[in-house]
Amino acid sequence: MSVSKFRFVSPGVQVAEIDNSQLPRLPEAIGPVVIGRSVRGPMMRPVKVNSFSDFVDVFGEPHNGNQAGDVWREGPKGAPTYGAYAAQAYLRNSSPLTFVRLGGYQYGGDENTGTGEAGWKYGTAYGLFLVKTSGSTTVANAKAPLTAIIYSTGSVGLSGQELSGTTVLNNVTGTLVKAGANGLVTLVLSGANSGVVTASANFDKDSSKYIRKVLNTNPVRTNTTLVPTGSLSYFLGETYASWTEYTLGDFSGSEYAAFVAPLKDSYSDYNENAQDAESGWVVSQHLAASGSFVTSSGGVYPVTNLFKVKALTEGEWNSLNLKVSIEDIKLPTNKYTKFGTFTLSIRRMGDNDNAPVNVERFSGLSLDPTSENYIARRIGDKYTEWSYEKKTFLEYGNYDNNSKFIRIEMNPDVDNGLVESDLLPYGFYGRKVLTLSSVSNGGGLDSALFAADQVLTASTSFALTATLPQIPMLYSSSNSVTPSLTSLYWGLDTGIDGTKRYNEDVVDTVRYSRLESGSYSFLFTLDEISGTSTSSVWVPGCRAAGTSKSNILGTHNKFTLPMVGGFDGLDITVKDQFSSDTLGNGATENTSYAYNSVKVAIESIADPEVVEMNLAAVPGVETEGLTNLLIEKCETRGDALAIIDLEGDYNPYQASISVRNGRPNVDTVVNNMKERALNSSYGCAYFPWVLAKDSINNSQVWLPPSIAALGTFSSAQRSTELWFAPAGFNRGGLSNGSAGLPIVQTSLRLNSKDRDALYEANINPIATFPAEGIVIFGQKTLQVTPSALDRINVRRLMIYLKKEISRMASVVLFDPNIQVTWKRFTNQAEPFLASVKSRFGLSEYRLILDETTTTPELVDRNVVYAKIMLKPARAIEFIALDFVITNTGASFND
Repeated sequence: MSVSKFRFVSPGVQVAEIDNSQLPRLPEAIGPVVIGRSVRGPMMRPVKVNSFSDFVDVFGEPHNGNQAGDVWREGPKGAPTYGAYAAQAYLRNSSPLTFVRLGGYQYGGDENTGTGEAGWKYGTAYGLFLVKTSGSTTVANAKAPLTAIIYSTGSVGLSGQELSGTTVLNNVTGTLVKAGANGLVTLVLSGANSGVVTASANFDKDSSKYIRKVLNTNPVRTNTTLVPTGSLSYFLGETYASWTEYTLGDFSGSEYAAFVAPLKDSYSDYNENAQDAESGWVVSQHLAASGSFVTSSGGVYPVTNLFKVKALTEGEWNSLNLKVSIEDIKLPTNKYTKFGTFTLSIRRMGDNDNAPVNVERFSGLSLDPTSENYIARRIGDKYTEWSYEKKTFLEYGNYDNNSKFIRIEMNPDVDNGLVESDLLPYGFYGRKVLTLSSVSNGGGLDSALFAADQVLTASTSFALTATLPQIPMLYSSSNSVTPSLTSLYWGLDTGIDGTKRYNEDVVDTVRYSRLESGSYSFLFTLDEISGTSTSSVWVPGCRAAGTSKSNILGTHNKFTLPMVGGFDGLDITVKDQFSSDTLGNGATENTSYAYNSVKVAIESIADPEVVEMNLAAVPGVETEGLTNLLIEKCETRGDALAIIDLEGDYNPYQASISVRNGRPNVDTVVNNMKERALNSSYGCAYFPWVLAKDSINNSQVWLPPSIAALGTFSSAQRSTELWFAPAGFNRGGLSNGSAGLPIVQTSLRLNSKDRDALYEANINPIATFPAEGIVIFGQKTLQVTPSALDRINVRRLMIYLKKEISRMASVVLFDPNIQVTWKRFTNQAEPFLASVKSRFGLSEYRLILDETTTTPELVDRNVVYAKIMLKPARAIEFIALDFVITNTGASFND
């Protein structure tokens, strides 16, 4: 502190305190980037996690790929989530880690309609519809709700009696057929793969004949390449038992008829880029007189759109597993506060309103754009879009995202302060849905939904209107599980009949669907709650009729809404969307969405100012073009080492049976590597695949060798230093847990000849020894040119030194180019290099920064030039021992 800072007026002593003992802020740790699949989480965006528990919170636990249960409903797990296993292996011993979850990105975005489209397309979508009957005729003004969708490359029909009861039918499409109790029907499914399958199914979820228990719900079983024997020609997709029962009444007490008809081709075509989930517009209360609350054309009401809740990134997990509650809605508390407040909670889809399970909660929110509690400011509104021109994600929005799951999209009028200050969130719009026309007595079905030539027939008179499912809503307080009206959540109802049981049909009403079009299916608003002081009901239209409750916030100030339409953009009929089958065979970003997705993910980590890393891996991806790209990006950055997997290695999830049932061939892998002619110290490779114990799923799982290598890098740097070779019995013992996952077997037991051949090709062997177990027995980079950098420990040392000294140098940027500044830099760098030497990273070093390096000419050009000369410590890889046998009289002292 300068003496000029003191203010002396009369003689005396002034004292100041200067704290020079503050510790400098430690640089943030740097870890690997892993690109791969996980069961949930942000998609195609680098996300940093600091522990495995953090990873599980965001991306879910690793999954071994075993398909069981209702795959359509629970989500296809495909092959093991190699990316998640790699994260577990690394985070077991070190942190942090940046993860990029793969999704379906087709080249050029949604406009691409070529061969490389994302998503899936399968056969024809057949709709199964039920209708209430009275004897042999339909009831007056009958509704025929869509009850199920079956996707088939063959035909789907019904077997049984026609509605009149006079004709026995077999495998008939487009004919009204009598149905039994609980909507029991006999389905006849035929196709080239599986012949004719006849199945009796109903819509009673507790019955052994429940349709989801009877029919195939696993799309992978239709893949004849993966399932050459026992494959099927169909799979069951969406079912809407609860919607059907709500529309027709209690199943057990009525008579029904059913018909099956093919839907338009577009309803079986899900070739679409990954999509993000979003809510309908959250709307305000109605401020005018109740009688003016009427529906205008297009289903738009006299309320103000306020905001939408949108998932942070694409993917179906958010739609299927999360819902949003708006609660604690309060009017302004005094005349000085113009805006009211409310709370937004992100909840688990399967919880119940009596015991909400919040994953995030933001309270005291406001619609005042000048407030610190403005909803967009508190939660965040930023989003990114991939630019194929700039090869980076471009960011949009005003406020940083503070939620792990959602962002807010504001109505621009709210953002700009152009709406009334007393507006509050009161409700939301439902999904858009087709309004279908009635059909009777052999008339043609509505061509907006059905194939244009479809005619519904019966030998008796009938009249009906097909209807499409809506999101399940709470219509009466008597159906809620909450103990009082004040704790009631209106809107989305995820329970069954006022019980705490979860209604699994909800997921099929909120998933991405081509059935969504036309007008809004409904508007829910607290303005349309009616009833008494002890019982309330939601009655659409009661606001216009003047029968809604007044002072609604005195009793009801909570409602729940879904986020709908999330989509992964993946082919659900393929077990591993990113295997060599889909990424190889000449695939490019134009012809394969999977190839393009991996390429985008790799390019998204290319900029060191966007993503920090010192390692990079795409476990399970072996395709030459993509692994070359990963090495290229690491080399261009100059601060990361790529760990790649190799073509020709064992992969139990490829389509080829010979590959799945065979074992890898060392000669093939070595020859492939030699043909690639790689020469880079910024890449490394291992061989072969390993079998690991999966304690989370209580199973064993085959994993690519890059995962074992990544885990060993982590444990080695934790137990010693990152410049110690991650190999050998001390640090590379996979049987001893160095991989972070227990490794119990390799796909091929290597002999010494195999190890020699691999090492000569710069492939690091994973060897098995009788006493020592499974060991990583090499630490070569992919550099062919002999130098210190052809070893992993030296390359990792140099990455570390360059990164840390660059950080020190950045501190003096824009400071005066004089010796005092140079000294500040060397005073930091010298002790750092000495520390690395003392920890056996360097055998010798020298740092020169003076007039001999930074000449007057360089000073005039605003340049500081320093030389750092290093002698990396080498690892022992070869030991030569001579055992000399001497005569008895020889002396060892000579």
